[in-house]
Amino acid sequence: MSITNIIEIGRRSLFAQQSAINTTGRNIANVNTIGYSRQRLNLRQDLTGVSYLGSFGQEATSQIRQSFTDMQIWRENSLLGQYHTDSNALSQVQDVFAEPTDSGISNLMTEFWNSWNDLSNDPDSETAKIVVRDKAVQLTNGFNRVHDELMNHQNQIHLELGDKVNQINDAIEQIASLNQQIINTDDHSLKDTRALLIDDLSQMVNISVAETANGELNIAIGGMVIVSGQESNKIKMESSQNDGIWTSQIELEGTQNKIDITSGELGSLLKLQNETIPNTINDINTFAKQFADTLNEIHVSNTSWMENGGISFFNQEVTGAGDISINADFLDDANLLGAVEDDGDASFAQSMFNIQNEKILDNKSFGEFYTGIISNIGSKVNEANYLTDAQSLVLNKLEIQRLSVSGVSLDEEMTHMIQYEQAYNAAAKLVSTVDEMISSILSIV
Repeated sequence: MSITNIIEIGRRSLFAQQSAINTTGRNIANVNTIGYSRQRLNLRQDLTGVSYLGSFGQEATSQIRQSFTDMQIWRENSLLGQYHTDSNALSQVQDVFAEPTDSGISNLMTEFWNSWNDLSNDPDSETAKIVVRDKAVQLTNGFNRVHDELMNHQNQIHLELGDKVNQINDAIEQIASLNQQIINTDDHSLKDTRALLIDDLSQMVNISVAETANGELNIAIGGMVIVSGQESNKIKMESSQNDGIWTSQIELEGTQNKIDITSGELGSLLKLQNETIPNTINDINTFAKQFADTLNEIHVSNTSWMENGGISFFNQEVTGAGDISINADFLDDANLLGAVEDDGDASFAQSMFNIQNEKILDNKSFGEFYTGIISNIGSKVNEANYLTDAQSLVLNKLEIQRLSVSGVSLDEEMTHMIQYEQAYNAAAKLVSTVDEMISSILSIV
Protein backbone atom coordinates (compact mmCIF):
# COMPACT_ATOMS: atom_id res chain seq x y z
CA MET A 1 0.00 0.00 0.00
CA SER A 2 1.42 3.39 -0.97
CA ILE A 3 2.13 6.14 1.52
CA THR A 4 -0.48 8.30 -0.25
CA ASN A 5 -3.16 5.69 0.39
CA ILE A 6 -2.17 5.45 4.03
CA ILE A 7 -2.46 9.23 4.44
CA GLU A 8 -5.85 9.15 2.71
CA ILE A 9 -7.04 6.44 5.07
CA GLY A 10 -5.92 8.55 8.04
CA ARG A 11 -7.60 11.65 6.65
CA ARG A 12 -10.91 9.90 6.05
CA SER A 13 -10.81 8.30 9.47
CA LEU A 14 -10.07 11.61 11.19
CA PHE A 15 -12.94 13.29 9.39
CA ALA A 16 -15.34 10.42 10.14
CA GLN A 17 -14.49 10.21 13.85
CA GLN A 18 -14.69 14.00 14.26
CA SER A 19 -18.16 13.98 12.70
CA ALA A 20 -19.16 11.13 15.01
CA ILE A 21 -17.90 13.10 18.03
CA ASN A 22 -19.91 16.16 16.89
CA THR A 23 -23.07 14.09 16.46
CA THR A 24 -22.67 12.52 19.89
CA GLY A 25 -22.05 15.93 21.43
CA ARG A 26 -25.21 17.24 19.80
CA ASN A 27 -27.19 14.34 21.29
CA ILE A 28 -25.78 15.03 24.76
CA ALA A 29 -26.53 18.76 24.47
CA ASN A 30 -30.19 18.00 23.65
CA VAL A 31 -30.77 15.35 26.31
CA ASN A 32 -33.48 17.54 27.92
CA THR A 33 -34.91 19.01 24.71
CA ILE A 34 -38.58 18.03 24.34
CA GLY A 35 -39.24 16.16 21.11
CA TYR A 36 -35.56 15.69 20.23
CA SER A 37 -34.72 12.37 18.56
CA ARG A 38 -31.17 11.15 18.91
CA GLN A 39 -29.07 11.05 15.75
CA ARG A 40 -26.62 8.54 14.42
CA LEU A 41 -23.75 9.10 11.99
CA ASN A 42 -23.88 6.92 8.90
CA LEU A 43 -20.41 5.31 8.79
CA ARG A 44 -19.25 2.71 6.30
CA GLN A 45 -16.21 0.47 6.29
CA ASP A 46 -13.99 -0.39 3.37
CA LEU A 47 -12.24 -3.71 2.83
CA THR A 48 -9.49 -2.71 5.26
CA GLY A 49 -12.04 -2.14 8.06
CA VAL A 50 -11.51 1.65 8.09
CA SER A 51 -14.65 3.69 8.91
CA TYR A 52 -15.59 6.64 6.76
CA LEU A 53 -18.65 8.73 5.92
CA GLY A 54 -21.32 7.48 3.55
CA SER A 55 -21.03 7.98 -0.16
CA PHE A 56 -22.08 11.13 -1.95
CA GLY A 57 -25.84 11.67 -1.96
CA GLN A 58 -26.39 9.84 1.33
CA GLU A 59 -27.33 11.74 4.49
CA ALA A 60 -24.41 12.06 6.86
CA THR A 61 -26.71 11.49 9.85
CA SER A 62 -30.08 9.88 10.41
CA GLN A 63 -32.66 10.08 13.16
CA ILE A 64 -33.43 7.12 15.37
CA ARG A 65 -37.24 6.95 15.36
CA GLN A 66 -39.76 4.13 15.30
CA SER A 67 -42.59 5.17 12.99
CA PHE A 68 -44.87 2.37 14.25
CA THR A 69 -44.71 3.76 17.80
CA ASP A 70 -45.32 7.29 16.50
CA MET A 71 -48.46 6.10 14.68
CA GLN A 72 -49.72 4.41 17.85
CA ILE A 73 -49.10 7.53 19.93
CA TRP A 74 -50.94 9.73 17.44
CA ARG A 75 -53.93 7.39 17.49
CA GLU A 76 -54.08 7.05 21.28
CA ASN A 77 -53.36 10.76 21.77
CA SER A 78 -56.60 11.58 19.98
CA LEU A 79 -58.58 9.50 22.47
CA LEU A 80 -56.81 11.11 25.42
CA GLY A 81 -57.66 14.57 24.05
CA GLN A 82 -61.31 13.55 23.82
CA TYR A 83 -61.54 12.03 27.29
CA HIS A 84 -59.64 14.87 28.95
CA THR A 85 -61.85 17.51 27.34
CA ASP A 86 -64.95 15.51 28.26
CA SER A 87 -63.80 15.33 31.87
CA ASN A 88 -63.16 19.07 32.18
CA ALA A 89 -66.25 20.24 30.32
CA LEU A 90 -68.68 17.80 31.95
CA SER A 91 -67.35 18.72 35.38
CA GLN A 92 -68.20 22.34 34.59
CA VAL A 93 -71.71 21.31 33.53
CA GLN A 94 -72.06 19.37 36.77
CA ASP A 95 -70.96 22.42 38.75
CA VAL A 96 -73.74 24.47 37.15
CA PHE A 97 -76.34 22.50 39.12
CA ALA A 98 -74.50 23.15 42.41
CA GLU A 99 -75.63 19.84 43.87
CA PRO A 100 -75.75 19.06 46.70
CA THR A 101 -75.69 22.58 48.13
CA ASP A 102 -78.26 24.97 49.56
CA SER A 103 -78.48 26.78 46.22
CA GLY A 104 -79.14 23.59 44.24
CA ILE A 105 -82.59 22.99 42.77
CA SER A 106 -82.98 19.83 44.85
CA ASN A 107 -82.70 21.74 48.13
CA LEU A 108 -84.79 24.66 46.86
CA MET A 109 -87.52 22.26 45.81
CA THR A 110 -87.47 20.51 49.18
CA GLU A 111 -87.87 23.85 50.94
CA PHE A 112 -90.68 24.76 48.52
CA TRP A 113 -92.62 21.55 49.27
CA ASN A 114 -92.06 21.96 52.99
CA SER A 115 -93.48 25.50 52.88
CA TRP A 116 -96.75 24.06 51.54
CA ASN A 117 -96.78 21.57 54.38
CA ASP A 118 -96.30 24.41 56.85
CA LEU A 119 -99.16 26.29 55.19
CA SER A 120 -101.41 23.24 55.50
CA ASN A 121 -100.83 23.39 59.27
CA ASP A 122 -102.03 27.01 59.34
CA PRO A 123 -103.92 27.70 56.07
CA ASP A 124 -105.02 31.21 57.11
CA SER A 125 -101.53 32.41 58.04
CA GLU A 126 -100.34 35.28 55.84
CA THR A 127 -96.79 34.66 57.06
CA ALA A 128 -96.93 31.04 55.89
CA LYS A 129 -98.20 32.22 52.49
CA ILE A 130 -95.36 34.72 52.24
CA VAL A 131 -92.91 31.91 52.95
CA VAL A 132 -94.48 29.80 50.15
CA ARG A 133 -94.21 32.75 47.77
CA ASP A 134 -90.59 33.44 48.69
CA LYS A 135 -89.60 29.79 48.39
CA ALA A 136 -91.28 29.68 44.97
CA VAL A 137 -89.33 32.78 43.89
CA GLN A 138 -86.09 31.19 45.05
CA LEU A 139 -86.92 27.98 43.18
CA THR A 140 -87.76 29.76 39.93
CA ASN A 141 -84.56 31.79 40.28
CA GLY A 142 -82.71 28.49 40.63
CA PHE A 143 -84.30 27.20 37.42
CA ASN A 144 -83.45 30.44 35.63
CA ARG A 145 -79.84 30.35 36.83
CA VAL A 146 -79.24 26.75 35.75
CA HIS A 147 -80.80 27.38 32.35
CA ASP A 148 -78.84 30.58 31.72
CA GLU A 149 -75.53 29.07 32.83
CA LEU A 150 -76.06 26.02 30.62
CA MET A 151 -76.81 28.32 27.69
CA ASN A 152 -73.71 30.39 28.43
CA HIS A 153 -71.64 27.23 28.71
CA GLN A 154 -72.91 26.00 25.37
CA ASN A 155 -72.04 29.34 23.81
CA GLN A 156 -68.56 29.17 25.34
CA ILE A 157 -68.08 25.69 23.88
CA HIS A 158 -69.04 27.14 20.50
CA LEU A 159 -66.34 29.81 20.81
CA GLU A 160 -63.80 27.16 21.84
CA LEU A 161 -64.75 25.16 18.76
CA GLY A 162 -63.88 28.12 16.55
CA ASP A 163 -60.53 28.57 18.31
CA LYS A 164 -59.78 24.84 17.98
CA VAL A 165 -60.48 24.92 14.24
CA ASN A 166 -58.07 27.86 13.89
CA GLN A 167 -55.39 25.97 15.86
CA ILE A 168 -55.84 22.92 13.65
CA ASN A 169 -55.54 25.02 10.49
CA ASP A 170 -52.35 26.65 11.80
CA ALA A 171 -50.85 23.22 12.49
CA ILE A 172 -51.88 22.00 9.03
CA GLU A 173 -50.12 24.91 7.32
CA GLN A 174 -46.97 24.51 9.41
CA ILE A 175 -46.73 20.77 8.72
CA ALA A 176 -47.10 21.31 4.96
CA SER A 177 -44.40 24.00 5.10
CA LEU A 178 -42.09 21.70 7.06
CA ASN A 179 -42.64 18.94 4.50
CA GLN A 180 -41.21 21.27 1.88
CA GLN A 181 -38.28 22.38 4.02
CA ILE A 182 -37.36 18.82 5.01
CA ILE A 183 -37.00 17.81 1.36
CA ASN A 184 -34.61 20.70 0.73
CA THR A 185 -32.38 20.30 3.80
CA ASP A 186 -30.73 17.70 6.04
CA ASP A 187 -31.71 19.55 9.23
CA HIS A 188 -33.23 16.86 11.45
CA SER A 189 -34.52 19.47 13.90
CA LEU A 190 -37.24 20.22 11.33
CA LYS A 191 -38.42 16.61 11.55
CA ASP A 192 -38.55 16.90 15.34
CA THR A 193 -40.58 20.10 15.04
CA ARG A 194 -42.94 18.42 12.58
CA ALA A 195 -43.39 15.42 14.89
CA LEU A 196 -44.24 17.73 17.81
CA LEU A 197 -46.82 19.52 15.66
CA ILE A 198 -48.41 16.19 14.75
CA ASP A 199 -48.43 15.26 18.45
CA ASP A 200 -50.41 18.44 19.13
CA LEU A 201 -52.65 17.93 16.09
CA SER A 202 -53.44 14.33 17.07
CA GLN A 203 -54.64 15.53 20.48
CA MET A 204 -57.00 18.01 18.84
CA VAL A 205 -58.55 15.71 16.22
CA ASN A 206 -58.49 12.13 14.98
CA ILE A 207 -55.90 11.84 12.21
CA SER A 208 -54.26 9.19 10.05
CA VAL A 209 -50.66 9.71 8.91
CA ALA A 210 -48.76 8.16 5.99
CA GLU A 211 -45.09 8.71 5.16
CA THR A 212 -43.93 8.97 1.55
CA ALA A 213 -40.65 7.66 0.13
CA ASN A 214 -39.09 11.14 0.15
CA GLY A 215 -39.86 11.71 3.85
CA GLU A 216 -43.04 13.80 3.53
CA LEU A 217 -45.98 13.08 5.84
CA ASN A 218 -49.50 13.06 4.43
CA ILE A 219 -52.33 13.56 6.92
CA ALA A 220 -56.08 12.92 6.73
CA ILE A 221 -58.98 13.61 9.09
CA GLY A 222 -61.92 11.22 8.80
CA GLY A 223 -60.74 10.17 5.34
CA MET A 224 -60.39 13.77 4.13
CA VAL A 225 -56.80 14.69 3.17
CA ILE A 226 -55.67 17.89 4.88
CA VAL A 227 -51.93 17.65 4.18
CA SER A 228 -50.65 16.20 0.94
CA GLY A 229 -46.93 16.73 0.67
CA GLN A 230 -46.41 20.47 0.49
CA GLU A 231 -50.12 21.25 -0.05
CA SER A 232 -52.57 21.95 2.78
CA ASN A 233 -56.37 21.84 2.85
CA LYS A 234 -57.90 23.78 5.71
CA ILE A 235 -61.08 22.88 7.57
CA LYS A 236 -64.00 25.14 8.45
CA MET A 237 -66.88 25.15 10.92
CA GLU A 238 -70.43 25.59 9.67
CA SER A 239 -72.87 26.59 12.43
CA SER A 240 -76.52 27.44 12.91
CA GLN A 241 -78.48 28.65 15.93
CA ASN A 242 -82.01 27.74 16.99
CA ASP A 243 -83.55 29.23 20.16
CA GLY A 244 -80.07 30.21 21.27
CA ILE A 245 -78.71 26.65 20.86
CA TRP A 246 -75.70 26.23 18.54
CA THR A 247 -75.27 23.29 16.18
CA SER A 248 -72.05 22.87 14.17
CA GLN A 249 -70.32 20.54 11.78
CA ILE A 250 -66.80 20.49 10.32
CA GLU A 251 -66.26 20.66 6.57
CA LEU A 252 -63.32 20.80 4.19
CA GLU A 253 -62.72 24.45 3.29
CA GLY A 254 -63.97 25.36 -0.17
CA THR A 255 -66.35 22.39 -0.23
CA GLN A 256 -69.47 21.15 1.48
CA ASN A 257 -67.86 17.83 2.33
CA LYS A 258 -68.56 17.02 5.97
CA ILE A 259 -65.60 15.61 7.90
CA ASP A 260 -66.31 12.77 10.31
CA ILE A 261 -64.79 13.90 13.60
CA THR A 262 -64.78 10.92 15.95
CA SER A 263 -62.33 11.88 18.71
CA GLY A 264 -59.80 14.43 19.89
CA GLU A 265 -60.55 17.70 21.63
CA LEU A 266 -62.52 18.85 18.59
CA GLY A 267 -64.66 15.70 18.62
CA SER A 268 -65.39 16.16 22.31
CA LEU A 269 -66.36 19.81 21.90
CA LEU A 270 -68.63 19.01 18.96
CA LYS A 271 -70.50 16.35 20.95
CA LEU A 272 -70.77 18.61 23.97
CA GLN A 273 -72.17 21.46 21.89
CA ASN A 274 -74.42 19.44 19.57
CA GLU A 275 -75.70 16.74 21.93
CA THR A 276 -74.73 16.65 25.61
CA ILE A 277 -75.52 20.23 26.67
CA PRO A 278 -78.63 20.66 24.45
CA ASN A 279 -80.01 17.37 25.80
CA THR A 280 -79.42 18.56 29.36
CA ILE A 281 -81.09 21.90 28.61
CA ASN A 282 -84.03 20.04 27.05
CA ASP A 283 -84.36 17.83 30.15
CA ILE A 284 -84.35 20.76 32.57
CA ASN A 285 -86.82 22.65 30.33
CA THR A 286 -89.15 19.64 30.22
CA PHE A 287 -88.91 19.35 33.98
CA ALA A 288 -89.60 23.04 34.62
CA LYS A 289 -92.52 23.24 32.17
CA GLN A 290 -94.26 20.14 33.50
CA PHE A 291 -93.67 21.34 37.04
CA ALA A 292 -95.24 24.74 36.26
CA ASP A 293 -98.16 23.26 34.29
CA THR A 294 -98.99 20.78 37.05
CA LEU A 295 -98.98 23.32 39.86
CA ASN A 296 -100.87 25.86 37.71
CA GLU A 297 -103.59 23.33 36.98
CA ILE A 298 -104.15 22.54 40.64
CA HIS A 299 -103.92 26.15 41.78
CA VAL A 300 -106.37 27.35 39.11
CA SER A 301 -108.78 24.52 39.96
CA ASN A 302 -108.73 25.26 43.67
CA THR A 303 -109.17 29.01 43.25
CA SER A 304 -111.89 28.89 40.58
CA TRP A 305 -114.45 29.99 43.17
CA MET A 306 -112.86 33.46 43.29
CA GLU A 307 -114.55 36.39 41.59
CA ASN A 308 -112.04 36.58 38.72
CA GLY A 309 -111.79 32.80 38.33
CA GLY A 310 -108.83 30.62 39.11
CA ILE A 311 -105.32 32.04 39.51
CA SER A 312 -102.29 30.30 38.07
CA PHE A 313 -99.37 29.78 40.44
CA PHE A 314 -96.66 30.42 37.81
CA ASN A 315 -96.81 32.58 34.71
CA GLN A 316 -98.96 30.81 32.15
CA GLU A 317 -96.50 31.02 29.24
CA VAL A 318 -93.76 28.84 30.73
CA THR A 319 -91.72 27.15 28.01
CA GLY A 320 -88.91 25.93 30.19
CA ALA A 321 -86.45 26.66 32.98
CA GLY A 322 -85.37 29.92 31.38
CA ASP A 323 -88.68 31.76 31.71
CA ILE A 324 -90.46 30.13 34.64
CA SER A 325 -91.54 32.69 37.25
CA ILE A 326 -94.17 33.05 39.94
CA ASN A 327 -97.42 34.84 39.15
CA ALA A 328 -96.67 38.56 39.59
CA ASP A 329 -100.02 39.02 41.41
CA PHE A 330 -98.59 37.13 44.40
CA LEU A 331 -95.79 39.66 44.73
CA ASP A 332 -98.38 42.34 45.46
CA ASP A 333 -100.73 40.24 47.57
CA ALA A 334 -99.49 37.01 49.16
CA ASN A 335 -103.02 36.24 50.39
CA LEU A 336 -104.01 35.34 46.81
CA LEU A 337 -101.62 32.41 47.04
CA GLY A 338 -103.26 29.26 48.22
CA ALA A 339 -106.59 31.02 48.75
CA VAL A 340 -109.33 28.71 50.00
CA GLU A 341 -113.10 29.14 49.91
CA ASP A 342 -113.59 28.15 53.53
CA ASP A 343 -111.38 29.52 56.29
CA GLY A 344 -109.22 26.90 57.93
CA ASP A 345 -109.40 24.49 54.95
CA ALA A 346 -105.96 22.86 54.75
CA SER A 347 -106.77 20.39 51.94
CA PHE A 348 -105.57 22.73 49.18
CA ALA A 349 -102.11 23.25 50.67
CA GLN A 350 -101.87 19.57 51.51
CA SER A 351 -102.71 18.59 47.92
CA MET A 352 -99.98 20.93 46.65
CA PHE A 353 -97.54 19.33 49.10
CA ASN A 354 -98.51 15.84 47.94
CA ILE A 355 -97.71 16.59 44.28
CA GLN A 356 -94.05 15.85 44.99
CA ASN A 357 -94.81 12.13 45.33
CA GLU A 358 -96.94 11.75 42.20
CA LYS A 359 -95.56 9.96 39.12
CA ILE A 360 -95.96 12.74 36.55
CA LEU A 361 -92.85 12.77 34.32
CA ASP A 362 -91.96 9.49 32.55
CA ASN A 363 -93.62 7.63 35.43
CA LYS A 364 -91.35 9.44 37.87
CA SER A 365 -91.93 12.03 40.53
CA PHE A 366 -90.42 15.49 40.05
CA GLY A 367 -87.66 14.66 42.50
CA GLU A 368 -86.88 11.37 40.78
CA PHE A 369 -86.81 12.99 37.35
CA TYR A 370 -84.44 15.73 38.50
CA THR A 371 -82.23 13.21 40.29
CA GLY A 372 -82.04 11.32 36.99
CA ILE A 373 -80.70 14.44 35.27
CA ILE A 374 -78.02 14.90 37.91
CA SER A 375 -77.15 11.19 37.98
CA ASN A 376 -76.77 11.09 34.21
CA ILE A 377 -74.29 13.96 34.26
CA GLY A 378 -72.47 12.52 37.24
CA SER A 379 -72.06 9.14 35.55
CA LYS A 380 -70.68 10.85 32.44
CA VAL A 381 -68.16 12.75 34.57
CA ASN A 382 -67.07 9.57 36.35
CA GLU A 383 -66.75 7.71 33.07
CA ALA A 384 -64.71 10.53 31.51
CA ASN A 385 -62.40 10.68 34.54
CA TYR A 386 -61.88 6.91 34.45
CA LEU A 387 -61.19 6.88 30.71
CA THR A 388 -58.78 9.81 31.06
CA ASP A 389 -56.78 7.99 33.72
CA ALA A 390 -56.77 4.72 31.78
CA GLN A 391 -55.81 6.38 28.50
CA SER A 392 -53.04 8.34 30.23
CA LEU A 393 -51.49 5.04 31.33
CA VAL A 394 -51.65 3.68 27.78
CA LEU A 395 -50.05 6.80 26.36
CA ASN A 396 -47.38 6.93 29.07
CA LYS A 397 -46.28 3.41 28.16
CA LEU A 398 -46.07 4.36 24.50
CA GLU A 399 -44.09 7.49 25.36
CA ILE A 400 -41.65 5.37 27.36
CA GLN A 401 -41.35 3.02 24.41
CA ARG A 402 -40.68 5.96 22.10
CA LEU A 403 -38.04 7.37 24.45
CA SER A 404 -36.34 3.99 24.69
CA VAL A 405 -35.76 4.20 20.95
CA SER A 406 -35.48 7.92 20.20
CA GLY A 407 -34.44 9.34 23.56
CA VAL A 408 -30.88 10.23 24.48
CA SER A 409 -29.10 8.00 27.01
CA LEU A 410 -26.16 9.82 28.58
CA ASP A 411 -24.43 6.55 29.47
CA GLU A 412 -24.70 5.29 25.92
CA GLU A 413 -23.60 8.58 24.39
CA MET A 414 -20.62 8.90 26.72
CA THR A 415 -19.56 5.38 25.79
CA HIS A 416 -19.75 6.34 22.12
CA MET A 417 -17.85 9.54 22.82
CA ILE A 418 -14.94 7.60 24.35
CA GLN A 419 -15.01 5.14 21.46
CA TYR A 420 -14.91 7.86 18.82
CA GLU A 421 -12.20 9.83 20.65
CA GLN A 422 -9.99 6.74 20.85
CA ALA A 423 -10.56 6.06 17.16
CA TYR A 424 -9.76 9.70 16.39
CA ASN A 425 -6.52 9.46 18.38
CA ALA A 426 -5.60 6.26 16.54
CA ALA A 427 -6.16 7.94 13.18
CA ALA A 428 -4.12 10.94 14.29
CA LYS A 429 -1.34 8.57 15.40
CA LEU A 430 -1.40 6.93 11.98
CA VAL A 431 -1.02 10.27 10.23
CA SER A 432 1.74 11.30 12.64
CA THR A 433 3.61 8.03 12.07
CA VAL A 434 3.43 8.41 8.30
CA ASP A 435 4.68 11.96 8.64
CA GLU A 436 7.68 10.74 10.63
CA MET A 437 8.37 8.03 8.02
CA ILE A 438 8.34 10.57 5.21
CA SER A 439 10.63 12.89 7.16
CA SER A 440 13.04 10.02 7.79
CA ILE A 441 13.06 9.03 4.12
CA LEU A 442 13.62 12.61 3.01
CA SER A 443 16.50 13.04 5.46
CA ILE A 444 18.23 9.96 4.01
CA VAL A 445 17.86 11.27 0.48
